[in-house]
Amino acid sequence: MKISARNQLAAAVSGITEGEINGLVGLRLLDGQHLTANISMKAIEWMQLKEDKPVYAVIKATEVMIAAERVKISARNQLEGKIIDLREGAVNGMVLVDIGSGQQISSTISMESIRELGLHTGMDVFAVFKATSVMIGLELDSISFGLM
Repeated sequence: MKISARNQLAAAVSGITEGEINGLVGLRLLDGQHLTANISMKAIEWMQLKEDKPVYAVIKATEVMIAAERVKISARNQLEGKIIDLREGAVNGMVLVDIGSGQQISSTISMESIRELGLHTGMDVFAVFKATSVMIGLELDSISFGLM
């Protein structure tokens, strides 16, 4: 499967909470960090998701926020990591965060936010995104685009 979403994280299903329309799928990344996807029950059934099934969490870079510290916020997912690359543009910048076990997550955020947060290579940060921003894939050709 080839897709344009920059973030494609290898994971395993750690649990499923079923609802009427949507369900919450818990995912365990390679380094042990956890995240949650909110997807339809039809998708859960169609993909035959069950505990320990290997999957990929797919998140568009534009859906990932960067925080300098863990925050109390309604966004369920906060992955801890270290900035390993930062590219600046006229309006937006791209931040690449190493989240462990050879996996990275990238974020496209405004240059104003990069400056206000004082983001720089080597800085410890959190990649923050909502559970509804996470898609689940079963097979991918590549794991990360990096910052291209």
